[in-house]
Amino acid sequence: MLTINDNNARYVIIDSSLEDTEEIAMEDNVLVLPFDGTKIYEVIRYIDGEPLFLEDHYKRLVDSANTAGIKNLISMSALREYGKVLLEVNSQKDCNLKFICAKGDEESYDNFIVYLSKFYYPEPQVYKTGVETRVVEETRENPNAKISRKEYIDKINEFKAKHNIYEAILKNDKGFLTEGSKSNLFFVKGDTVYTAPPSQVLVGTMRKYVLKACENNMIPIKLEAVHHDNISEYDAAFLTGTSIKVLPIVKIDEVEYKSSKNEIVLKLMKGLEQIIKEYYNSNN
Repeated sequence: MLTINDNNARYVIIDSSLEDTEEIAMEDNVLVLPFDGTKIYEVIRYIDGEPLFLEDHYKRLVDSANTAGIKNLISMSALREYGKVLLEVNSQKDCNLKFICAKGDEESYDNFIVYLSKFYYPEPQVYKTGVETRVVEETRENPNAKISRKEYIDKINEFKAKHNIYEAILKNDKGFLTEGSKSNLFFVKGDTVYTAPPSQVLVGTMRKYVLKACENNMIPIKLEAVHHDNISEYDAAFLTGTSIKVLPIVKIDEVEYKSSKNEIVLKLMKGLEQIIKEYYNSNN
């Protein structure tokens, strides 16, 4: 079964059909669908009615589908059209679109749902202060694929609620910090940016363009994870993600940073915004 508790609009698309959630049986205001099998997902941000980095998101969706053995993935043009329809019927322009596909068995097609999901776009003040985080011992089973795991999500949500933090930082069995539970993680020391290598993390779309912003600004990059014991040696830290872009970290466990005032972090915040602007100028 697939439980949808983050839908943020009335209309959704289920297996190519536009559906009204007010006419679908719900359990405690949660949408429950008979989707079995391994589930993959992707979240795409829309700004002023247009998708951001759609090509990159679709490529990762294809990679996830290959990992999960899903063979009947919809085309990128179909995904674009579904997004256009959902934004129009739900009267939305600035939002997140979520696509979930569940692998079918040998006798059935793969199932999918497309909907406008709940999102959190930090207020300007949050970027000026930064967010608090804590470390949790956890690793993704398949870090390079966005495969939905309910047990993992429940554990992380419980951890974040217990400690009243914005994000949980994942630590592997060797003590290295690899990524956030739903974001990529970066550290800054001097003029150099550090982040875990692609083999250890879910390679986020924003991560790709932050690395591009590093290149554009001639900021050195080291693809190596930071050990938990050494986090106090770094000047700043930040997260990247679809909804948050570049978000400074003010605290990891008891270690505090002035990330929102760090020159490198500020350069990358501006650099990413420039890349986004150029993307829209060339695609619209």
